[in-house]
Amino acid sequence: RLPATVRSRCQIVAFAPLSYEEFSDLMKLRGLEASTKLLSQACGNCPGRALKLAQDGKLDHVARIISDFERMVGAGVTARIRWAQEMADNEQAGDDLLLLLSYMHHRLESNPSLAPMVRALATMHDAWSGGYANMRLAFESALLQLP
Repeated sequence: RLPATVRSRCQIVAFAPLSYEEFSDLMKLRGLEASTKLLSQACGNCPGRALKLAQDGKLDHVARIISDFERMVGAGVTARIRWAQEMADNEQAGDDLLLLLSYMHHRLESNPSLAPMVRALATMHDAWSGGYANMRLAFESALLQLP
């Protein structure tokens, strides 16, 4: 943390989010045009997060997590409980939840009916970040709220 004497002299500068076209142009410059749509949705047009995912070699992982989550929407209770266990046991669950939240928030803008899914993801993330004692139960509860 910065001392109060330094913070009092700082100015907050808010940047507007990039449009899809601006984001796409940046991804093309970096040689990522084939993954632009996925990165845009998963990172909310944030080029720094998108480049980090690409540099870390996580594009396939991101695509799989998004696909798995979308599959849960139409899945039965057994499949949802299995996936809840996988997520609870996953060391990257917090990062994966943030990706899914960003992805679904991006989709929510054009499809308000997705609000229950975003609420379920937010519940999962709150449980994860709050150190909930039984992560599997938190994930199961959230996944069972999906349509």
